[in-house]
Amino acid sequence: MNWEGLFVPRILESGYDYFEQGLVEEFLETKTEITAKVWGSEEYDVSIKIKNDKVVDADCDCPYAMDGKYCKHMAAVLYFTEEYQQEDDPSVDELVSKASEKDVRNFLTKVLKSDARLRNLFQSIVEPDNGDLSSYQQSVDAIIAEYADPSGFIDYYRADRFEDDMYGFIVDGVQLLIEDEDLKLAFSVINYVAKKLNYLDIDDSNGCIMRLVEECEQAWEQVIDQADLTFKKKMFAWFQENYDILSVFTDTFDNILSSNFDEKEFLKKKLVWTDKKFHDNQENRHSDYDVSKWGVYHVQVMKKLNLPDDEIEEFCLENDNYPDIRNLYIDDCIAKKDYQAAIDSLIKGKEQTKGLPGVMEKFSIRLKDIYKDQHRTEDYLNEMWEILTEYYSIDIDVYREYKQQFSDDEWVKQREKLFSKVQDEQDLERLYIEEDLYDQLLKLVLDESGLYGIEKYEQRLKKHYPKQVLHKYETEVQIMASHSGSR
Repeated sequence: MNWEGLFVPRILESGYDYFEQGLVEEFLETKTEITAKVWGSEEYDVSIKIKNDKVVDADCDCPYAMDGKYCKHMAAVLYFTEEYQQEDDPSVDELVSKASEKDVRNFLTKVLKSDARLRNLFQSIVEPDNGDLSSYQQSVDAIIAEYADPSGFIDYYRADRFEDDMYGFIVDGVQLLIEDEDLKLAFSVINYVAKKLNYLDIDDSNGCIMRLVEECEQAWEQVIDQADLTFKKKMFAWFQENYDILSVFTDTFDNILSSNFDEKEFLKKKLVWTDKKFHDNQENRHSDYDVSKWGVYHVQVMKKLNLPDDEIEEFCLENDNYPDIRNLYIDDCIAKKDYQAAIDSLIKGKEQTKGLPGVMEKFSIRLKDIYKDQHRTEDYLNEMWEILTEYYSIDIDVYREYKQQFSDDEWVKQREKLFSKVQDEQDLERLYIEEDLYDQLLKLVLDESGLYGIEKYEQRLKKHYPKQVLHKYETEVQIMASHSGSR
């Protein structure tokens, strides 16, 4: 089965890595379909359709595949399939044993000339003494130079090939160092790559930099997992020193620092660092997002250090003007079953965030859930009413939950009352469809000018009102024609 051409090279390589790591599970194969689960950042379901020994369709619920692309999880399953199908075929070792030395050398020469990634990998195997930092730096510089113009810019058309080669360098070169437990050199190499990527002048329309950033993150995580405490101290210091320098890696450093270095001595350093970052961002009037991020991070560190509950509570209450920090306090109240304190904080949070309907709605939904759990029926109904009538757009799940609180007869009256409060016509249209009120949907669409509504709901309406739909089109076309020129 010839399927590799469906995938870009870097995706094939990632898929093969996943296959080699044994991340393909629950594999099932029939004549027309292959299904499996693949472990990546989380578990993904893969389904591959086969016809006449060819891949005709493939699905995966990972974000990359959502755009219709063939992802690394699909590749991993197909590599697994090949191994599964070829159990009786001659092994690679047997195949190589049949080749003469001349055959092997000729083939190897041809492959290495056509694939820079494999050439670098082969060189690192046969010339291990060249494994100093400068030689790796030269390789990185050479990859950039190969695709950059004289001014150092990598254009859109060369970006993909640059990504493939740099990806191969990270996956093969750095990975080999990690496997050989040369962690210090691996860390230095990936740091050099990171600095180069951060300042690279490139047309990144296709997002290649962020994909390479993800590979750097995986390499760093592997080094941290294998490092001893002494080396971890040096790595921790490096991440802190470069946090504000390598801006492309901010989110990556957040992930690494929050999910690693949980030994007590690091947590104490994190506590001081996050507190300083939090207050510096406040004083410099950075965005609420940045301030809140550091506040939340600070609370998480306080909890990992098992600091007194009242100390954590005091920090949260002093800074509850940031919704994310307020939510941490509310979480703690609920965990302690102090529901009234949680309710009071949510009500205060709604008052504090007037003018921010999205934030208010999130507080309202939490309030609604607490009222429900505490059997405060009137407050529960009132909160749902507010959610459905005061915020951005109708939350259809809350609408259905609200409807369930009434008998069929009660709901007819309550529904009309609710409809009268809904201001957005698109929300009304959604609710008419939800309730199968196509006569009211038709009236709304016929009353509006233009073709937007009738085109949007044509398939639903023409089954019940074909003449009215056709008449609406005729009317709008005549209006459009009357506004056209004399040509």
